[in-house]
This record gives sequence, structure tokens and C-alpha cells, in this order.
Amino acid sequence: MTEGVKQRIRKILLRCADWVMNIFLGAVALCVLWFVAQLFGFASFHIPTDSMMPTIMPGDNILVDKTYMGARIFDFFDAIEGKQVKIRRTPGRKHIKSGDIIVFNFPYSDGWDSIAMDIRKYYMKRCVAVPGDTVVIRDCQYFVNGLRFEKDYDQADRLCRFLDINRDNPEEISRHVFVRAFPNDSTVPWTIRDFGPLTVPARGTRIEMDTENAAVYRNYIEWETGGRISVSNDSVFLDGVLLTGYEFDMDYYFVGGDNVFNSQDSRYFGLLPEPFIVGKASMIWKSVDRRSGRMRKERIFKAL
Repeated sequence: MTEGVKQRIRKILLRCADWVMNIFLGAVALCVLWFVAQLFGFASFHIPTDSMMPTIMPGDNILVDKTYMGARIFDFFDAIEGKQVKIRRTPGRKHIKSGDIIVFNFPYSDGWDSIAMDIRKYYMKRCVAVPGDTVVIRDCQYFVNGLRFEKDYDQADRLCRFLDINRDNPEEISRHVFVRAFPNDSTVPWTIRDFGPLTVPARGTRIEMDTENAAVYRNYIEWETGGRISVSNDSVFLDGVLLTGYEFDMDYYFVGGDNVFNSQDSRYFGLLPEPFIVGKASMIWKSVDRRSGRMRKERIFKAL
């Protein structure tokens, strides 16, 4: 093999090596960009249930905007192990408002008596009330600060008719809905038909402590302080110290599913802590009918 042929082979090999390296670096850059976009920008969620029907249907794929209120930063590996993590946010563009559809981590991974973020379980609901609001449910209709909440009134009316028709048939009711509501305590006999009034705490909100407020806000006070609430006669104690009032450190939200017949929402689990919110649902980017496998083109790129 002549020297000229060897040089040409070297040049070809060098070009191939450069080409392979460029492809490799490009792939790495795309992976990094995809990771950064998922972490700080947008994420996609597939919807398996009908809890937000008719707005969102099973088989919809939703794009969630994390930049809206700021992306969360926390120790992902500790969260996967079930440890409590400190959550911070990047600067956001706006605040979640009543009527927005949001995605969040379920706040009761360890049972109904204590708040803990379940990083593996995501819910999508509509924000009914924001920090500082007061929520009331009367005849299955939501009222926020005295005004009826703008949502699907027909579904709420249908739920009330169902409860009325089956008033003397609790077994039939229990097949479809669970009537007892948050906080599921005998001192606060709220139901999904008649609920509240419930004040949604904002950071800095102060409440007077009595046995009813202890039942309603117990989980949130214990989550914020790491202490334990106890009640003796008409007095409330936090780790054995008399508690006459409490000022909240966090913002909370009240959320509800559009499908009132089949939605595990704030009527049942109570208030949603702000750090558990992933972001705001912005649009449907893909939708497939689960039964037929047909692409529902009419729903693609539908804004939420």
C-alpha cells in the first residue's frame, strides 16, 4: 500500500471519526435539552380516568406548563424513597387562579392521617379556590367567597337528584359516591352535598384554635410543624403545649374534578399544599380513543 493511499485512508477515518463524534455530541445535547425542558419547562401526562370529563377525557395527553408558577426543585431520589423533601421553585410567570386546571402529586401517600407527597402519583383537577378564599358547597354546587363557582352546573344538579332519589337506599348511593366528606370527623359533619364553610389558608393566615378547627386543619399544622395535635375536653394541644391559635407557613388550594360523580378531590382529601403542584395544564397535544384506538383529531391542540 502506497503512502498516498494510506494518507487518503487516514483522512477518511478522521472524517468518519469527526462525523461520529458530532452525532454523539448532538445526541447528548438533545438529551440534555430534553431533560432541562422536562425539569423546568413542560411535561406530558397521559389521562387514564374520567374524573375531569367532559373537559378532559381518558386517552388525552396533556401538556403541563411548569413555568407558569415556577418549576419545582427538590431531591428526586429522596422523594422516590418516600422521604420528605424541601421543595423550592424557580421564579414563575403567574399565580394559579380559580378555574385553572392543575397537575399535582397526591398529598396522602402514607394514609389519611398525615400529609406526604407521593412522587409516583399525579392527579389532575380544577382549582376551585385559592389561598385566602372561603369555600362552601350547598346542594352539590360550589360557592367561593359567596359567589357560585363557574363550572358544570348540570353535573352538580344530577348528583343532587341522584342523592334525593336514593335517599332511602344508601347501598345504591355507596355504589357510586361516598357521601361523607373531609375531614371525616364527627365534630365536622360535612358531606359532598353540604360542605363548609372552609377557609383556604394563605401564608400568614391566622386562625383561632378550637376543637372544630383542630379537626379541619390538624393535618396541615402537623405537616408544617412536625408536631402532633391532641384534644382534651375543649382544649387543643400541639406536642403537649396549649394551642390557642395558629399562623400558616404555606399556601393551600381547594381542587375539584369536573366529573363530580367520580373524582377523588378536595371534598374528600381536603386542601392541597402549594409545594405539591407540578404546573398548569395548557393544552391537549394528543388524544386516542382507548376502545377503538382512533386518534381524536378534533381534540388535538385544544387549549385548556
